[in-house]
Amino acid sequence: MNEPDITIIGGGLSAIYAYFGCLDAGYNADQIEVLASKMALPIGAIFMYESPIPWVATPITSILLGTADVYSVNQWTKVVKTSAHNRFGNSQKTVTDYLYMYEEMATTLWGMMPSLRESKPLSPTDIEELKHERKAVICTFANPTTKQGYADKGYLINFPIYINKVETDKHIVVYNGLNTIPWVRQTMVPGHQYTEYPNHVFSIAVATYENNRGNGDGQIHFAPDLMPNTPPLTWDERIENNLLRVGRLAAFETGYLSHKARRETSRFLQELV
Repeated sequence: MNEPDITIIGGGLSAIYAYFGCLDAGYNADQIEVLASKMALPIGAIFMYESPIPWVATPITSILLGTADVYSVNQWTKVVKTSAHNRFGNSQKTVTDYLYMYEEMATTLWGMMPSLRESKPLSPTDIEELKHERKAVICTFANPTTKQGYADKGYLINFPIYINKVETDKHIVVYNGLNTIPWVRQTMVPGHQYTEYPNHVFSIAVATYENNRGNGDGQIHFAPDLMPNTPPLTWDERIENNLLRVGRLAAFETGYLSHKARRETSRFLQELV
């Protein structure tokens, strides 16, 4: 069996889009290897704005409570202009978008990769060896040294999500712009409810509030995120010779949506000398 030309490292959405970016750049499926130390199961409901394959979109209803400024204060303790202001920016208090649900598409998408295989977590030395063996490597996580620098400056955070089971056939996202509720956003999908809290709220406060409102059967999980003032890396800063780093927590770009990894991967491979 011939060695692949391209290796994608990662088991999340960015790896999926990077795979399709390789196809866009003219590579065949048997030239692309995908290594995943584990299949990343995102914490919370994940909605995709673009589908890499034809699929039926799901209507997602957003309910906007209060104002964008209060929503921002609830999340960051001060008014910060983010994409939420665009969502709150009209007079409508409910907005319906047609999006794609990762959970229902995951098996199909991963199943389209003939060279997908589980791998041990790769060290920087392992990745350097891959760079010498492959035409290109696509990483969906940050350079460890760069990541530590961002962490030291307080840009990397973990925010709590309370997950409990619910009986519903709806897909609803509630944005909290009221100052009387401690959570920031609540997503309901068939089977589960995901309630996101600010990163400065302690677990005991989350558990107490949820128990008091009758949701004591759930669990608290923590999801990584970026502070809104995080300075993104430039395109050149994410390239290490024949390696490109793609994804929100590799680019340190707060507005990065996973489908961007497809276009970036295609661009990188086409520009690679």
